[in-house]
Amino acid sequence: MNERCVCGYPKAKHEPGTLKCRDKSGRTYGTRNLPDGKTCQDCRHFKRTCEWLISCEPTRTDCDWYPIKFTAKEPTA
Repeated sequence: MNERCVCGYPKAKHEPGTLKCRDKSGRTYGTRNLPDGKTCQDCRHFKRTCEWLISCEPTRTDCDWYPIKFTAKEPTA
């Protein structure tokens, strides 16, 4: 998969070693992708923030926030 950074360039187009963005902002490579196998509904912020505030779909695998705010829900007993 050729993921793109939030700056718009693919990872391969960043400075080798440091992964600094080409846009000279000083940021480093970063995406809004959630951890593998996770969706928005797995995040503890989903119900109280994303679902009602921005009408986010629970099955999405990328976050509307940058840096991402994903924090896994606490397991239920």
